[in-house]
Amino acid sequence: MSLRQNPSEITVTATSAAQLLPLLADSIPALVAYFVKENFRCLFANKAYARSFGLDEYSIVGKTVPEIIGAEAFAAIKPY
Repeated sequence: MSLRQNPSEITVTATSAAQLLPLLADSIPALVAYFVKENFRCLFANKAYARSFGLDEYSIVGKTVPEIIGAEAFAAIKPY
């Protein structure tokens, strides 16, 4: 990105990048998710990650790790 870009071009570029992330994340053979550190809430998950827990990439967003994997599994991994 050039510092001389028109602000409207930067907005379009940022919007395009935001739309590109799910496409790229769903195209790789990996489970991809992003969680907020403070409350363990999911902000993004690719289809593979969501489906591995019986959810879809839309319904998983906003759920916490314990809601996704279960309280017992979360208790086992929380220290790490």
